[in-house]
Amino acid sequence: MEVKLLSCTNHASKIVATAAKIAVTPGKAIEIFDSIKEDKKADEVVERVLGYGHMSISEHVSFNFGIQDVSLVVETFLISHRLASYTIRSGRYTSFDDDNLFVPEFRFNSYVDDDTKVKAKELYKDFAKHAFSEYNYFLEKGIKPEDARFCLPYGVKTNIYFTVNARELIHVISAALHGRGKRNAEIVKLGERLLKLGKEVLPTVFKDVERYELGQEEKVDRLNEIFTRHEMQDVERQTRAIVELIDYEEDAERKVGVLALINQFNCDTAYAQMRANDTDILKEILEIVCNDKRKRELEQISYTFRMNNLTLPILKHIMRHRMQSILIPSFVQVGKSKTYSTPPSMEENDQSEEIIERYKKVHEMGRELYEKLEAMDVRKEDLAYTYLMGDEVCDVVTTMNARELYHFLSLRTCTRAQWAIRDIALSMLKKLKEVAPYIFSLAGPNCYSKGKCTEGKMSCKQMDEVAKQIKEL
Repeated sequence: MEVKLLSCTNHASKIVATAAKIAVTPGKAIEIFDSIKEDKKADEVVERVLGYGHMSISEHVSFNFGIQDVSLVVETFLISHRLASYTIRSGRYTSFDDDNLFVPEFRFNSYVDDDTKVKAKELYKDFAKHAFSEYNYFLEKGIKPEDARFCLPYGVKTNIYFTVNARELIHVISAALHGRGKRNAEIVKLGERLLKLGKEVLPTVFKDVERYELGQEEKVDRLNEIFTRHEMQDVERQTRAIVELIDYEEDAERKVGVLALINQFNCDTAYAQMRANDTDILKEILEIVCNDKRKRELEQISYTFRMNNLTLPILKHIMRHRMQSILIPSFVQVGKSKTYSTPPSMEENDQSEEIIERYKKVHEMGRELYEKLEAMDVRKEDLAYTYLMGDEVCDVVTTMNARELYHFLSLRTCTRAQWAIRDIALSMLKKLKEVAPYIFSLAGPNCYSKGKCTEGKMSCKQMDEVAKQIKEL
């Protein structure tokens, strides 16, 4: 693992000290900044204000990190923090090789001898070597990298650009060292590297991250004390649909119409409600709102979805959308999935029978590896590296407002979207049209909603066909 601070805000400590003083010091903003000296006295002011819980003063300093040679386990942990920006190596357009593998120092729940430790690593490396060999075979047979990767383990290395302000960085570090990441050695190492770099820039702010991050992350353990996972998961599910719409406002369209009138005219609420009761008027209002670039009224209504049987690549697509409230189960607690997803491109290939058989074999071997290491008493956190990208690792619940759904659907219903996330997005749009047909009548890929393809040379050039598909949902 390598973590490098590529850049950060100039005069970082001075800016934080200025922010600490500006609320209570006479004078103008620039004058106060110019008067601040970066000395012990300024540090004392910063420490005192942070001690009061006013962490916002640290938000004025941003860090740009380059992070390389970390596993997908670390990547998933990192991008779960939504108040930051990430650009990550794409598994859709770049290929992997044997050098792209992180091999954990497997830890055990009880004492084992050195031979057992060596054997655990050798089992993992042997399986990974076979998985990479099959990955290359799939590529040779014309399977795209985005689908061939479904046979690779979570130990695959990735590279990340990570931009974050100091306040959120404190939260990330705390979660890595003292929260949900503390049982994973690789995540702890990331937290230690980030903390070291943070202290070099803002020693006063980062000298005691636990002081600012109060509370415990014990939810998983405490729920397990009350309910057994066996009890909860063995209950027969009512549905195995790819997407479930769990909750929504039944009168959402009328609400949007009322709010649009109040916001525009500052009119009486009862009068706005009366006018929005006219269906023709309401349709006209909704058309105006949904065609507008600034769809603020749509932010007032939310929809909660459950997305089932997600693989890691699909989960990453969903997590890239920052304006949502998302619940992601712990991979460690869920354990190794017994099911996996088979990309359609493998089934459609001229040599599909052999390809699918070999793909199935990789997953069978992955299951065997997991069970062998589990029998050797390897810690659950380290067993996560044996998961494969094609494993259907979890179900996710997310709540988005209607404006964010417009954005999500514009990207994920496009024919350029990865096939599985597109299936999910189309299913979501179909359900939204059923409960709020006027609000979501314009939702869909940009070629449909805006009448213009934004994919440039990568355009599918099928605007009419796509528009027909969206209309027929």
